[in-house]
Amino acid sequence: MVKCAYLADVEGNLEFFEKYLALSKALDWKSADNHDELVLNDGYHFVYGGDIVDKGIGDIRVVKLLVKLKEQYKERVHMIIGNRDC
Repeated sequence: MVKCAYLADVEGNLEFFEKYLALSKALDWKSADNHDELVLNDGYHFVYGGDIVDKGIGDIRVVKLLVKLKEQYKERVHMIIGNRDC
């Protein structure tokens, strides 16, 4: 069975993004010591529903993490562009 995780409207809020990761069964940090890369767990697809950025202190960091995730899991990570991402 394939499962789907969904997240949207982080808007650069790094604290919110990290809280989501702590609760997520789909995404984990690659290393507990190093929060520079995410892992998409087996059996999951991940959909980001837009609005990654909006002048938050984590804008660039969240974008880099999600782009790297998409590059690693091309067939299982899906990105929707929000109005703030254009």
